[in-house]
Amino acid sequence: PCNLWIKGDKSWINDHIQKWHGGKPGGDKVEVDCRWSTCQKKMLKESISRHVVTIHLGEKWKCQGCREEIVRKDAYERHASKEGCQDAGALIMYYADARMIDTCAALGEGGGYADA
Repeated sequence: PCNLWIKGDKSWINDHIQKWHGGKPGGDKVEVDCRWSTCQKKMLKESISRHVVTIHLGEKWKCQGCREEIVRKDAYERHASKEGCQDAGALIMYYADARMIDTCAALGEGGGYADA
């Protein structure tokens, strides 16, 4: 990674790529390499943000109804329609080395971050 803090959200990652890495807006069917560290995986440009969130940040959705861990938000949304899981909600988890920024502390006095 480039060592800048980003929010683990596809739209924020797209914005980050456009602002700091010369990316262009819009979904593209052009094949590109992932630039995350030593990854270099080839994929469609429009898939980069999903790839970063799921592979490099390790985002998972843990159903609070049945405790199943689901890798992608769209798959969780389909799962959540099952009996016993409707309206149960989900816990969103990331890899242990991912960090969550305490924005109140970071924008206020002292700054800082909280371990995830």
